[in-house]
Amino acid sequence: ALCSLCSLLSLLSALFALFDFEQVLCLCPHPTTNTANQLPTMKVFLLLVLLLEVLLLVDAGVHAGEVKRVVVNPVNAPSGGPSGGARYVAFEFLEDNLLHVEVSGERAPPASLTSKGIYTTQMVDGLAAWNGVSSYSDTTSNNIRTFTAGSLRVDVNQATLTVTVTDIGQSPNLLLTTFSYLNLQQTVKTVQFSNEFANVDVYGAGSHFKEPYGVADGSWAGLQWRLVPGNPYGNAVFALFEKNQWKGMSEMASFPVVYFVDGAKNYAIFMDNVYRKEWYFDRQPFNCQMWGNTMRFYVISGPDLPTLRTTYMKIVGHPLVPPKRMLGMWQSIFGYRSFDHAFTDLNNLTQPSNTFERFPVDGMGFDIYWFGGNFYQDDPISTAETSTMGSLHWDKDTFPDPGNQVYQMTQKGAAAMVISESYVSKGANGYGVMASKNYLVRDCATCGPTILGEGTEDHWWGVGGMVDWSNQEGADFWFDCKYCPLIAGCKVDGNRCSGMLFDQNNPQVQQSDITAFWLDLGEPEMYHGYAYYSGYSEDDGTEYHEHGDVCNIYQLLWTKSIHDGFLRNNIDKRPWTLSRTGTSGLHRYGASMWSGDIWPELEAMSSSLGIQKDLSMCGIDYFGSDVGGFERKFLEDNEDEKYTMWFANSAWFDVPFRPHAWQPDFSDIETAPSRVGRLTTNLFNSRNRYALTPYYYSLAHRANRYGEPVIPPLYYYYQKDSNTRGNGNVKMIGRDVLVGVSGVEDQFERKVYLPQGTWYDFYRDSTVYRAGADGFQVNPYMQYINRPRYCSGTDTCLLVCPVFVRAGALLPKMWVDENTKNTLGERWVNDQNSTTLIVRAYQPDGPQENQFTVFEDDGETNRYLQGDSAVQTTLLRSIMQSNMFNVTAEASYGTYTNAPTKRDIIVEAVFLKPTTPGAVRFNNSPLMQVYDQDTFEGARNGVWYQAAPGEVWAKAPSVAASLNRSFSFA
Repeated sequence: ALCSLCSLLSLLSALFALFDFEQVLCLCPHPTTNTANQLPTMKVFLLLVLLLEVLLLVDAGVHAGEVKRVVVNPVNAPSGGPSGGARYVAFEFLEDNLLHVEVSGERAPPASLTSKGIYTTQMVDGLAAWNGVSSYSDTTSNNIRTFTAGSLRVDVNQATLTVTVTDIGQSPNLLLTTFSYLNLQQTVKTVQFSNEFANVDVYGAGSHFKEPYGVADGSWAGLQWRLVPGNPYGNAVFALFEKNQWKGMSEMASFPVVYFVDGAKNYAIFMDNVYRKEWYFDRQPFNCQMWGNTMRFYVISGPDLPTLRTTYMKIVGHPLVPPKRMLGMWQSIFGYRSFDHAFTDLNNLTQPSNTFERFPVDGMGFDIYWFGGNFYQDDPISTAETSTMGSLHWDKDTFPDPGNQVYQMTQKGAAAMVISESYVSKGANGYGVMASKNYLVRDCATCGPTILGEGTEDHWWGVGGMVDWSNQEGADFWFDCKYCPLIAGCKVDGNRCSGMLFDQNNPQVQQSDITAFWLDLGEPEMYHGYAYYSGYSEDDGTEYHEHGDVCNIYQLLWTKSIHDGFLRNNIDKRPWTLSRTGTSGLHRYGASMWSGDIWPELEAMSSSLGIQKDLSMCGIDYFGSDVGGFERKFLEDNEDEKYTMWFANSAWFDVPFRPHAWQPDFSDIETAPSRVGRLTTNLFNSRNRYALTPYYYSLAHRANRYGEPVIPPLYYYYQKDSNTRGNGNVKMIGRDVLVGVSGVEDQFERKVYLPQGTWYDFYRDSTVYRAGADGFQVNPYMQYINRPRYCSGTDTCLLVCPVFVRAGALLPKMWVDENTKNTLGERWVNDQNSTTLIVRAYQPDGPQENQFTVFEDDGETNRYLQGDSAVQTTLLRSIMQSNMFNVTAEASYGTYTNAPTKRDIIVEAVFLKPTTPGAVRFNNSPLMQVYDQDTFEGARNGVWYQAAPGEVWAKAPSVAASLNRSFSFA
């Protein structure tokens, strides 16, 4: 109605103008001498407006922005019926490049399809607002019904209900695929999609080790993404074997989005189906086999991978910004047996005898022993009686006074993260309450809890039940009575939580600074296939209660319950979890993932980074592995060398980066980088990561606002370069930093492929590579460098990953030295450096301007979701003008609690060739040159310093954030 009213007003305005009415409605002010002179020109313009409005009013199609929905039933079907026994196919044209499809062989189309649209699962963000299509037509010829909507043409064979999708936004038009179906009336159904690309690569699908093991490269083209033997339901943890040799435990987690890429040609499919899925990319046509009564999926088109992924992220939602601490290092083992045990590692990291060897640390991870109890006993009855699995309170004997103890950790820079599982032992407090309320998974709708760990079942954690996260009431109750009592500031209702608490008379006695919850075994690892869940219902009212209905969204629902619990209880902290499994949509509730109980050899690390490549395309920006490997018992040799290399990789790619390991005999094990590996190298790589915290954090804000990836694979931005196909051993950090994986034992040099552009060696600033259209192979790249502050007298001092930076890049940094505590900028000494903004500016190889926006907030609360009232942005710009390199930090916009109103600002200008500037200016005033780093760092006036032959540092102290801050290097 509003659109029609606007059209009418514009029509009347144009008519008034044409007939020289003195007062033109809406579009023209009262006539003056100037406006009267302009009326003839305005008449011509408004005549065009009139013609446009007339066309809009008589157009038989849709108005721009309308979502179109249609159901196609079989017409003149062959004797055998439509493809796969399909009864109908339904479409939603959501946007110009986005098609939503539903097909079923088991039901008639519900009336809601054309009114409310196609049902979506828990993976989809229900708050997504669709733009609709800019154009639409519906025609039929020779029993082929053709829909043209925006950039897509969809041809439906009305006899077979097969569907052909073409991207008409491409020139020439690009045939994407033809869909057909098999066995739509059987338990396992198949959607087939033809491969129309000659040299296709396939990315995404989720977390699954692919062959060959130990390689980060590769795509799913020519392979099968199959279920784990023995688990017919989907997500699972399993023993990994290669050539009959055990390679530890691995994870299979289904994220059902796949990208098909052949150079500039591409499209994506997202299967909105929560059931088990197997993908077969080794045959023509490709196919996906799954359970479920109705098949629903999205087809995404567009000119490139960023467009496809951005559209997918709109479907499943954008990630939350993690607490800033999650970008740092979290120290952990399986497991700390007491606070004293944990403080031994923390003190070794933060209070060494030589303060220069001090590591920044953001947190400590506490595995299952934090809630006490006995595990791994031979006798299941004994285990059941002594297990405290599910109690979720600090053990009073080994972890007393948790509020004060965790506070003492924060004084050393570190917060706490505690592990929890979904299992509740019969001996744990809370089991009886949860069972009586039917909040545990049950044997049937009227039965008691499903009991796990009895008889011959694995009972390492005890004997008991599992929380039913599909029961909203039960999930809320568990958070309010188990997680809330651990979180500082969360109000606990003691009466409501009777029988669940550590101390009924003092419900909040165990609260402390818990930054994140570490969620384990959420596949779920142990289950009964016949179990009954509270479940959910679909659009036709059908209810789903079986294990197979819930298995693959079990972790998603668990994570959601924590996110919702924080909001429901008005906890002024960001919800965040670390889990080893999940599915699409997990990220929008505040989550990172890790690769499970990984093998301790570097080949496992490389395979894990290959998984990260695919998970990045699935929307998981925050992923990592246990640094050094979890199953440390099976490490063959060279622990220090392998740990050092693993730590170097994780310091670039993992969020958080987290040393963690286990010895099956529970003997002491070292995981801290101050105790394992090369101390100086670990220290250097750690501080390098911390220095780039503002860059990573700004990327996290961009992921939240725009759906951009934080650590994408190389081909994401360079898909037209055939040399990037399947490349997982080189990754991007944002758009500007390129990092090579170092995952081969005793590999101290390697080849690194650089795509088109000019690239600086991150560690050797005077080394610049110019890659043409065919790219450039750096061979060899020496991975040992010398940094005098860390070591001296040898060039084989520090082991690093190969890192290159795009010419023109602007990398925001924080001040990091031996006094840095954590990513929040807290320091061991009280000085100005906690707020210093450092801009590492790389001279561009051309006249174009370069920009990067720095995002800053309080790093801990949800207030950043309020926008400018709680987020401060600073636009960085650089440009070459008349042989002068100009770098500007514009006036900061917005604010947040305790945002600096003044701060030191340093520009580290890196040049394409050795350069000594004749003058360096700040806001047009000359700066004084100093000749050593200590003088530069200690200066309280504007100075500059020749840090290296191709690198000049300039400093302006105590500058108001409300001002433009411009440096020029002439």
